[in-house]
Amino acid sequence: MIDPGLFGAMAPEITENAPATSPVSAPIEASEAQTAANAFFAEAENTLLDEVVLETMKVRFVEWVEQDYTTGEGKKAKRMRPQPRTAEIESFCPMEALHLMMKRQQEVAAAQAAGTPDPEKALTMMEECVLMCWRYSEPDMTLQRLVKGLDRKKITALFYHFFKAELRATSTPQA
Repeated sequence: MIDPGLFGAMAPEITENAPATSPVSAPIEASEAQTAANAFFAEAENTLLDEVVLETMKVRFVEWVEQDYTTGEGKKAKRMRPQPRTAEIESFCPMEALHLMMKRQQEVAAAQAAGTPDPEKALTMMEECVLMCWRYSEPDMTLQRLVKGLDRKKITALFYHFFKAELRATSTPQA
């Protein structure tokens, strides 16, 4: 189960005759879980497999470029200069990114359950997942360039954009 509780909203947890999926989740009844599962499979039945709906997102990105300069003492030196650009990123989220997100989320949840929450690990998980999706548009992007070129708000927004369907499916129980 994908647990957006690690990022704000609390995801449901099955309480009757089913294993807990996350120690930080709010419990729901088994009937609500069944309803959510039914909704999930109904959505799968209504998915048009011959339709590809991708949108190109325009994301302002800062590349940091090395620049030579001369100090006041006449010495040659280098500095980093921001070079803003607009990246065109496809909204495609591959299954391998979903698998990575679920694996990293379990690690973050385990740390929380052990009483050692690690906010940096949660941020790193979002960065890695966004990078995996970003690389479909820009294969040469690295994690270092991504985190230097985007602020936390943009990385979080991209994470939710790529994984919103999965996060939404588990964050609200179906009535």
